[in-house]
Amino acid sequence: AISMEKGYPYTRFLGAVALGWSLAMQGNTAEGVALAQQGMAASMEFGQRLHHSQLAAMLAEACLLAGHVVEALDVVEEAIAGFAAYRDLICAPDLWLLKGEALQRLGAPAAEVEAALLSGCALASDLGARVSALRGATQLARHLSAQGRAATARQTLQPVYAWFTEGADTPDLRTACALLADLGDRD
Repeated sequence: AISMEKGYPYTRFLGAVALGWSLAMQGNTAEGVALAQQGMAASMEFGQRLHHSQLAAMLAEACLLAGHVVEALDVVEEAIAGFAAYRDLICAPDLWLLKGEALQRLGAPAAEVEAALLSGCALASDLGARVSALRGATQLARHLSAQGRAATARQTLQPVYAWFTEGADTPDLRTACALLADLGDRD
């Protein structure tokens, strides 16, 4: 409301998408997706490119939570295409990770899913984006494990997990730790 009153369109777009994402994360997916879509559409109409990868990642994640997998894939594909021109790095690795998740849910070939996840992991590593790298390695390890490649999955996740020396109680590290324990049991 303050953004609209004071004439700050960027914060209005970001606020709409962030609130929509937050609502979707809390289970109100229909309202959350609608609000995130409105914010993204307004941002695109305005020609806003700053933080586009962040807005796209939030909208895509909200769409995935709502079961709108094709729409999520469309959002990330558009953002990935724009990445080459704008190099918006804030959430760029997450775009490829979300693409991998969407492809997996759509039943795409395992190699296509793996390629998307590997791209996200590589970009996260190149950027030093450790949380994105952890999420990506966890997704990739889960995918590899489902393909019957538990040893490769463990070799993928273990070094990324080992980067972290604190924050063991965070959801991402707990998820990675549980997956590593499960992968260790599959030898």
